[in-house]
Amino acid sequence: MESMLEPASNNVISQLTIEYNEIIGNDNKGIGFWKVDWEAGNLHDVTIRGNTISDNLNTGISTYGAGPYFIIDNIVTGNAGNGISIKYDDGDIISGNTVTGNDAMGINMHQVTNTIVEDNTVSGHVSEEVVTTFWGGSIVAGKGSAIYVHEASQNNIIRLNDLTANKIGILISRESEGDDPSGNSIYNNGITGNTVNGILNALVDPATPVDAENNYWGAASGPAHATNLDGTGDTVSDNVDFDPWCSDSACTAIADEASTISYSSTWASTVKAALDWLFERSPHDTEGIDIYLTQGWNTFKMPWFVLTGTDQVNGLDVADYNVETVLADVYSQVSYLAYYNGIEWQTYVPNDPAATTFTEFPTTATQEDFDFHIYMGEGARLTIPTIIT
Repeated sequence: MESMLEPASNNVISQLTIEYNEIIGNDNKGIGFWKVDWEAGNLHDVTIRGNTISDNLNTGISTYGAGPYFIIDNIVTGNAGNGISIKYDDGDIISGNTVTGNDAMGINMHQVTNTIVEDNTVSGHVSEEVVTTFWGGSIVAGKGSAIYVHEASQNNIIRLNDLTANKIGILISRESEGDDPSGNSIYNNGITGNTVNGILNALVDPATPVDAENNYWGAASGPAHATNLDGTGDTVSDNVDFDPWCSDSACTAIADEASTISYSSTWASTVKAALDWLFERSPHDTEGIDIYLTQGWNTFKMPWFVLTGTDQVNGLDVADYNVETVLADVYSQVSYLAYYNGIEWQTYVPNDPAATTFTEFPTTATQEDFDFHIYMGEGARLTIPTIIT
């Protein structure tokens, strides 16, 4: 099976799910989106989940704006191009994938913003092919990177990944004129056994440091670098902020004698994208709200049952739109809540102010519902009566 999708002129592809397929041995990409006007935002809210994508003669999964895409729990192996290539996307979640032994890179991030890459296993990318840079240099084995962050890729989070036995764990560079990658955070990853560099920061004009604190480099002594003479872990280049680092693979301890940082893994373990489908959800404008939430991850839509104005005529019979008030029926089981507001991820974690960025549901009129992702300790039913407005 080969899947190549192209929206017709001025049309939109959204709410598309591609899941649980075997996509093997095709003469082009496994799953690909192309000829897309990514700036028009006509391709978004696409879920690619639980597929096996292997031995295709190009990239395994290839997106092309605008996002978000949810690429979850796929096996992507032995493809002739990149494993996963995300290009011009915003707000993606790339989670739980096994990406191994593709001919080029594991995960290619080209001008990607506000994206979370977490809990992936990326290994066995050993290409000696060269990546060129805007400054006229070349990076031998650059295409043998587990993750390649380049062009104006900004404000992304790379965490909880196992990046092992590649030529380069993470490569950061720019190949053409434009803005450098910036504002990206790399933490709580296992970056081990990569033969050239754990992280190679090739940004040289100007030299822009990359935030890579609190990673495990394969040794309690930390990464090998001129400023860490005792380090026996993976080698890092200059302009990589690696101190403090994790002294064990689970990142339960931070090795930095001069540091007083107390590291909490709460934030690092919250945004989890392995989403179960919601079993039941009430339609618009019913006489009440009944949402059945299962144990684990669920997704529900908002703000259609909160707002008065867009597609609905009923308002919620609640005192206010505080998260604890709206979710009163199920609040004791809520471990985590998040949504993407079109600009960045917003998170709510009970009893963890450091990990919480919103406390009230959005009440500003919008033409689109938000997907809210919630983790429940046990299943429960959320019931809210409505009032006619």
